[in-house]
Amino acid sequence: MRALLFLLGLPLVACSDTGPETTMATDAATPAADASAALDAGATGPLDATAPLDAGVDAPSCPASGPYGTEVGAVAPDVVLYACDGTEVRLHELCEAPVAWIVEYAEWCPICRTFARDEVERLWQTYAPMGVQGYVVVSADDSHGAPTAELCAEVRDRYGFTIPVLYDPTGALQSGLDVSSNAVNLLFTEGMRIAWKGRYQDDEVEGQLRALLE
Repeated sequence: MRALLFLLGLPLVACSDTGPETTMATDAATPAADASAALDAGATGPLDATAPLDAGVDAPSCPASGPYGTEVGAVAPDVVLYACDGTEVRLHELCEAPVAWIVEYAEWCPICRTFARDEVERLWQTYAPMGVQGYVVVSADDSHGAPTAELCAEVRDRYGFTIPVLYDPTGALQSGLDVSSNAVNLLFTEGMRIAWKGRYQDDEVEGQLRALLE
């Protein structure tokens, strides 16, 4: 009875049916700022702390967008090349390939001819089914002159290439990607990001392809 009287003597306290008001922290920084600081996933609005951290590297996008560069790790600029029938082909048509491979071939170059004869089609038949896309680009004739559509078709037929063969009469690939005119192999990842540039390194191409496909 004494306990009951004690409880009845306590002052009544009003209770709120809404409970304490809470405020969710908001993300004041821009997605780009968050990404560069590795603070969150780059989303606006409430803090996305449960999202994976953003390493600050842009996801691949197609069509590939700049800024462009010529060094490994940069997004390659687009260049215009030509199929053997004269049809215009752009380098960035390879943008969505998980791995893209460019072989630059000069008719005057013995190393180019050996690689074309012994390795290019074998590598293409091996790795194209794994998603690799690419071109052989004829960059020069046997006297260091500009290649023609006729030479393009001749090279394609001579080596039995099923990999698409193009020609580059203006030197667009050389100037656009800062490479020589012969014995060059270029590898790109999705979004046309340059993964590897090799000259006189034909023996390394297969290992580089395997590494990028892993």
